Amino acid sequence: MKQIIKRFWLVICLAIIINIPILLVGIIRTNNTVTMKGDTTNIEKVVEIDTDYKQVGSFSSIYVISSDKITILQDWLLGLDKTATISEMQEEDLHFSDYDNYMAGQVQKQASIMYSLIAAYNAAINKGENVFIDYSFKSIAVSYFPKNSQLQMADEIIKVNEISYLDGKEALLNECKQAAIGDTITVLRNGFEKNIILTTDLEFG
Repeated sequence: MKQIIKRFWLVICLAIIINIPILLVGIIRTNNTVTMKGDTTNIEKVVEIDTDYKQVGSFSSIYVISSDKITILQDWLLGLDKTATISEMQEEDLHFSDYDNYMAGQVQKQASIMYSLIAAYNAAINKGENVFIDYSFKSIAVSYFPKNSQLQMADEIIKVNEISYLDGKEALLNECKQAAIGDTITVLRNGFEKNIILTTDLEFG
């Protein structure tokens, strides 16, 4: 081994000198975010339609690809892609982890599917189709929280102080917007209720 090192020490040194910068730009992250062109996905992969009628045509959903805190190397390479949009992240978004961003995406995906189904049924009803949809408001899902908040992505807010989901969407939403430090938030987290005393503003959009 020593003989090999002595014989090829120059090659080894050059390899280290060349590869270390490549490694660094490949792992060091920036405060930039990128949004890229996505694709369409068949809705049957996420929604199962149980019907005796023959299905004609297909239903698809459009998505885009987004990634925060991209590496220096990704920043350089994606900067050459005219379909990619790179921008600096806002200060209030820098505290989110990769897992937080993933869970926020899942919340937004489920909300998109839910609202699309409701809209589709209502459109069919307005056209005189003999269909019926029954749904109810259960919670407000968290897809954003301020730095140092006790909230977590995908928490389901079911009560703020004395106002709960039973009082209706608008009532709970207004209470969320008015929530301040010291108020009590009740959430569903992994199927269990948890009471949170706010130590930061809720900053609910």
